[in-house]
Amino acid sequence: IELGLYRAGLISKSNFGHPNKYSWSNSARTDKGVHAAAQVCSFKGEMIYHHEIDGFAKQLDAMREKVNECLPDDVRILDFERVTRTFCARTSRDKVRYQYMVPSFLFCS
Repeated sequence: IELGLYRAGLISKSNFGHPNKYSWSNSARTDKGVHAAAQVCSFKGEMIYHHEIDGFAKQLDAMREKVNECLPDDVRILDFERVTRTFCARTSRDKVRYQYMVPSFLFCS
């Protein structure tokens, strides 16, 4: 994701590879062999302004599209939201939902 954000222009060359230079947090961690879907991440980076686009929501949509162009096909940014300066995905979440998938052959005798 960091490489996609860099290629899209949200992380400067001098900050790329040094996540301690910009603010980044995710809402949860996953254990080995566990996959996560719909993770919420907070990232404080540079905004890409498209001067031909009016409206803040449309600017965020254009930025999301630009970042998705720079990501692998199996990783997608679903939405960008403007939040308060103190927002942190890890500490600001209010609920977590888990879904377990068990292979059906385990129920056979």
